[in-house]
Amino acid sequence: MPKKTLQSIIDRKCHYVIKVKANQRRLLEQLHLTCACPAEDVSQSSKRHKGRSKHRQVEVYKALEEAAANWPALNTFLKVGSRGKVAYRKVSYYISDLQGQASGFAAGIQGHWAIENKLHWVKDALLAEDKNKAKKGNGPAVLSLIRGFAIRALAKSTLPVLQTIRMVTNKPSKILELLE
Repeated sequence: MPKKTLQSIIDRKCHYVIKVKANQRRLLEQLHLTCACPAEDVSQSSKRHKGRSKHRQVEVYKALEEAAANWPALNTFLKVGSRGKVAYRKVSYYISDLQGQASGFAAGIQGHWAIENKLHWVKDALLAEDKNKAKKGNGPAVLSLIRGFAIRALAKSTLPVLQTIRMVTNKPSKILELLE
């Protein structure tokens, strides 16, 4: 995210928690250095769902002064790790202007992913939104709205949503039968 976007967020008296990606190499290096030290606060949670278990850990660190000088209102570095029963480990890093406890950051980040998983995943995986060829003008936004309306309409019907979307994706002509 560009620094001027962060400044615009701060100017509107809002807050940010933003994931740091590989294209911010210097900031990512500073995060790695900081996160090698003991955290100021740690929150851990474990969850079992549909026979799978997942463990999450959020660690909070004070941002380095060098990083804080380069990023508007930066206060906090976050390290978010997750692992499941199967051998995998995922670590993500975030920056924030907020100061708080790890449990609060964990709830906010998990809440964001709940939105991602409930709507965006359906749009991406089942309705192939990422493969959409419309790239100009209002086309992408309009098609996204139509997909959203379709998902909400199916959710209010008595039909099972995911099964119906899969069926319609494979045979688009079925949608008229289902809506009758």
